[in-house]
Amino acid sequence: RMKNIPDGASKTLHGFIGRAVEPGAHIITEAWLGYENPPANTHEAKVVSGKKAHDILHWVHRVFSNLKTWAKGVFHGLRKCHLQRYLDEFVFRWNRRRHMRSAFDTLLGSGVGLGPATYRDDPIRLSSHKGEVLRRVNMWATGLKGMSLYSKIER
Repeated sequence: RMKNIPDGASKTLHGFIGRAVEPGAHIITEAWLGYENPPANTHEAKVVSGKKAHDILHWVHRVFSNLKTWAKGVFHGLRKCHLQRYLDEFVFRWNRRRHMRSAFDTLLGSGVGLGPATYRDDPIRLSSHKGEVLRRVNMWATGLKGMSLYSKIER
């Protein structure tokens, strides 16, 4: 689980740990003082000084490296106002990265659960801007070498 938290204070971190970590789990962190004495969990602090952090907490660094690569590649950066949504999406994908079949099953299940689309479901027909959309489509269609859309299709 990932959470956008306002600060690294002990109260904030312990609140997140209490909600995200199973009671009795063993927590390994860096030696930040805010992590000391987490509620209902044992804690092991790894001092990073003199060593490279990615050698000590390699999985933490792998997750954040993948998060940054994903964010730059998919979204070309992250906006602070949507940060929690980005984190939720990343965690969802990370937890299912080895289960490609479940993604297909979810998509298939969504398709099966939907009824057939009818003329009444047409988004352009239901649009409050229907007239503007149709006007633009007709302008584009008649702009094709002076032909209407229908004469272009008939040829």
